[in-house]
Amino acid sequence: MADHFSLTASAARLRLSFLKKVGFLSVDSGVWVLPESTKRWLLDDDTTPLVARLHHRVQFVGEMLKSLEQPMTTADLRRLAGEQYFMGWETNTQIDNRRGWLQSAGLIRRDSDGLLCLTDDGSGFLDRVVVQPALDRQNHKPGDTDGNKLRDLGAVLDRGESEPRQDLGAASLDRTTQIAREVNSAATDSKNPTRFERALRDAFRYLGFAAEHLGGSGQTDVLVDARSGGDASYRVAIDAKTTSASSLQDHQVDWDTLTEHQRKHAADYSMLVGPNPAGGRLMERAQQHNVAVLSAEALAGLCELHSARPLGLADYRIIFVQSGEVDLSEIEERTEEANRLVALAKRLIDAIADLAQALGPLTANQLRLTMYHQDSEDLPTQAEVETTLAALANPLVGAIVGDPHTGYVLACSPIVTASRLGILGSTLTHHTDSDPDN
Repeated sequence: MADHFSLTASAARLRLSFLKKVGFLSVDSGVWVLPESTKRWLLDDDTTPLVARLHHRVQFVGEMLKSLEQPMTTADLRRLAGEQYFMGWETNTQIDNRRGWLQSAGLIRRDSDGLLCLTDDGSGFLDRVVVQPALDRQNHKPGDTDGNKLRDLGAVLDRGESEPRQDLGAASLDRTTQIAREVNSAATDSKNPTRFERALRDAFRYLGFAAEHLGGSGQTDVLVDARSGGDASYRVAIDAKTTSASSLQDHQVDWDTLTEHQRKHAADYSMLVGPNPAGGRLMERAQQHNVAVLSAEALAGLCELHSARPLGLADYRIIFVQSGEVDLSEIEERTEEANRLVALAKRLIDAIADLAQALGPLTANQLRLTMYHQDSEDLPTQAEVETTLAALANPLVGAIVGDPHTGYVLACSPIVTASRLGILGSTLTHHTDSDPDN
């Protein structure tokens, strides 16, 4: 998969894991094989059994179809999924995944206004399956799996949903919530566009950028700089558009002005941010002018995602290099990869804590063999284990001590490691600049 589809190893691993858990692939003696139901689909080209299986295994597939008896935007569907089915999605990516399946199967389409709606085949499919009704928020208990209420998916595609959010402290989470809510609220405050511009500045600063609110005639609204150094640095001219309507439309955007702003500020990229940008015409014009279009809802979701697993400026560049509607799936894959490496670090520390006392220093080979016996399907590569061990042994982290040849033992309690990293973080972020706008 990595070679044929030009995927990274981690992206290939995620896809294989998903296909296995929904029953489209299986493993026999360590070899991936096709079950009979998948073979029948390949022979008959009938997608109905596959969608039925997705509906059975994945929450909010049939429910999404049912919701589209009334045309909706992806943002509307994400809100409905959260309010009625307790899906804690922070971006539209999970809705887009389901849209891709259902649209490819011919069960949904976009209408003339760019809204998602049912096709006749979609209506016929709904007649053949049982759809979970909206959950009772008052009586719902987290983890309740009675009947089909949550089925068995959770962590299959919606990776991270069932994992506890990293505890960054109440103050950090409050700040994240405040920024995300202000972005969403200010986006529809059309009488006060400056409020939205400042909200965007604060959001991009939260993501790690140097962001300046400009506004005014002849200038972009927010100028964002990734100050990494050399060719790794880049600049983005961001134009903010507010509207009190349900979505931002093409006629509200002066595309030539966006091009002028990018040129005036010598920016590498141009971006438009507004509430629920919709319509094929808007995205077509954005592609023609090489402008990335990001919804306010998606930006708020990025801030939430950043609070749980912060990425770097090089990772976020993928947001700006796109033209038209921004696809956040790669950002979520990189977040998942970061989560996986953190999980790997914990597995290594746990294994060393459990075994080194009796066996002495443990090498990467020995630790990987231990992991194989624990879970042969979720086995990190030798290079991943070696790289993670080297990071944990770095004096700045100091969680383990040893070398690749003789092996490693714990250097201190994980609590001490956490304290050391906390001090490192405080030292790196300490500055004397009292101007909040710099």
